[in-house]
Amino acid sequence: PATSAAEATPAAAEAVQSCVNAILSFDVGADKLVCCIAMKGATPHVVANELNQLSTPSLVSFKDNIRYIGEHAVPHVVSTPQTTVVCVKNFLGRPYSEEIAAQSMVPIVAHPSGKLAFEVSHADSTRVLLPEQVLAMQLKAMTAQALAYAPQMGAVLSTPPTTFVALPCSFTTEQVASTIDAFKSLAAGVVNEVTAIGLAHAVKHPIPEGSVLTAMFIDIGHSIISAGIAKLTKDKFTLCHSASRDNVGGASFDLALFDECATRFQEKTKLDVRKNKRANLKLMQACEKTKRVLSTIPESKVEVECLLEDHNLQQPMTREQLLAITRGIQTSVTDFLSKLVEDSGMTIDQIDLVEVVGGTTRMPSVQACIEAFFKKPLSKMIDSSASVALGAGVYGLMDASVFGGLNKYACEDATSAKLSSYASATSDSDIQAFAEVEAELQRCDDAAAALHNMRNEIEAVLVRTNEIEAVLVRTNEDYEEAMQKKAVAAEPDLETVLRSAREWLYDHEDGVSIEELTTRLEGLKAEIAGACPALVEFVKAREEAKEKARQEEAAKPITSAPSSSGRQPRSTKERIQFAEKRKEQGNSLFKEGDFAGAIARYAAGLQFMSEISNSEMTDEVKAQMKPLQASMHLNSSMCALKMKDNKKAVEFAQKALEVDSTNVKALFRLAQGYSGLQEYGKAKAHLLEAQKIDADNKEVAKELALVERNIQRQTDKEKKMFSKMFG
Repeated sequence: PATSAAEATPAAAEAVQSCVNAILSFDVGADKLVCCIAMKGATPHVVANELNQLSTPSLVSFKDNIRYIGEHAVPHVVSTPQTTVVCVKNFLGRPYSEEIAAQSMVPIVAHPSGKLAFEVSHADSTRVLLPEQVLAMQLKAMTAQALAYAPQMGAVLSTPPTTFVALPCSFTTEQVASTIDAFKSLAAGVVNEVTAIGLAHAVKHPIPEGSVLTAMFIDIGHSIISAGIAKLTKDKFTLCHSASRDNVGGASFDLALFDECATRFQEKTKLDVRKNKRANLKLMQACEKTKRVLSTIPESKVEVECLLEDHNLQQPMTREQLLAITRGIQTSVTDFLSKLVEDSGMTIDQIDLVEVVGGTTRMPSVQACIEAFFKKPLSKMIDSSASVALGAGVYGLMDASVFGGLNKYACEDATSAKLSSYASATSDSDIQAFAEVEAELQRCDDAAAALHNMRNEIEAVLVRTNEIEAVLVRTNEDYEEAMQKKAVAAEPDLETVLRSAREWLYDHEDGVSIEELTTRLEGLKAEIAGACPALVEFVKAREEAKEKARQEEAAKPITSAPSSSGRQPRSTKERIQFAEKRKEQGNSLFKEGDFAGAIARYAAGLQFMSEISNSEMTDEVKAQMKPLQASMHLNSSMCALKMKDNKKAVEFAQKALEVDSTNVKALFRLAQGYSGLQEYGKAKAHLLEAQKIDADNKEVAKELALVERNIQRQTDKEKKMFSKMFG
């Protein structure tokens, strides 16, 4: 369970509240979000998402009466762009206008409040959602991930968690208020993005006693450039001046390259990509990919198959050509920095260090123009993608309202104070209405998930029945003869029952209720029992044997493995030896087909190692534990796959990756689990990551080919839908 202040009783809540030692901090970027846990006496820690990534795409998709949020929405950006909200930050607090509405693939309408709102279809009805409601959906999912992760680092969060968010200093009152509305249930505090970056730098690279560092911090993200000049000493951060500007970021470079390619494509084919939304999106994504590639190699190409009316696009592009196309944007960057320095009353000679963060600063041409302006090399000493969220966590811990404030380091920043003074513009009744809408959407999601799980259960019965029948054919001489007699007597045989069930699932892919699926599952079990009593008896006997073995094992003390002295394990060496023993027992059970029993043994082995104290955790002990922990998590994942429990297989593989992030087997198991869940996009991403580590791995290549075929099947299935949408 997540570690947060309890709500069961006032006494319990008060007891847990007294143990609270951490807060959450967020970087709400245009295209990505980052969440950190900041704990007293420790450096803030980034919370990885379900794919073990430090940032999560800012996406919410409404499809098939289910919401897909973050990583789960990535495949729908191309497949159903008209139902997927992208870059919601760019729409926060904005009044409705046709110009802004044209920037979204999702229909935008005017809300009664005068703000813009997204019009989406969900649960067979049309809903109008404000951008802050959509952002709140993403924050809710990320907060749940943080609450689940908190116990692993000993963090205790309040209920709701105290939260700080970093925003650009150029945000208007309306934009800040809309952001606060999205964080309403999380009691958000606000900090200037530049201040957050500066604090992240100060914590990681302390200033020596008596020294003063004058630093320029620059963040160029997806859509906004933020920068500021600050003075740092050993015990104080002072922001001298900061500024930010919209429409200067990675998206600006993408759009410039898009216009160049669209123009050349039109010259060749007489077709205008800009007038077709789907083609527009495909080309924009290809341009973004090429821009990133050109940051590492000098030449590439913008390539899109069947961009429009069966015409392909293959546009060669070099780094020099991209520089020429985007020279105006780079001039905007230097003009912005020049004005900022001028407004600060300083000169570039007075600036000791220029720290750059943000994805766009990875572009060589952007780095070159900033270096040329300041006439000094750039510093890249902090995490480019997570520094804003990390710094917001530091700022939050320094706030006097949080744990009384941490006075070891002081922060002087009038801009953050001004941003924090902005109040929500939404009434409590409207906030309550938002919560009711969210609760209704969640109920719809839960109902759809229940349908999906029930269909999976029926499919699992079909798969397990086939597997058990194969065992009976190999081991029971009387089984095949009995089946032949049933065929002669024209009685329903197992093959007919299973085929009929598969056809029923195919015919009832849509419009079926949970009650109908439940009835069909019970009917299927009865039909299998009637068609093949021997199979049912075989399963019953095997389950009884497993249960008996589990009960016998449970009756033994968990630390009953023999030691040289015959006592409970005390030393670190003994705990590791006992863990190895449990692993061997688990391996034996795996070979016998008792996968649940094997998982229990692996869990016991991991428990032994978790009891080793920090004081005993030497480098030598860690070197012994790491491969043992990874292998037991991997073996558990394999057991889960055998049991058709793909969700558990994913969880175990993710735990293995937490131990060893470059473990190819863990990435492979994770991909297999996601394939079982039919989340082929995620499976492919992990297999590609595995190939980067081990390019010659044949199993990875084989699985990748299978996943790509499944992706193609999904694409073919949606072809008719696309033709109707964009024809």
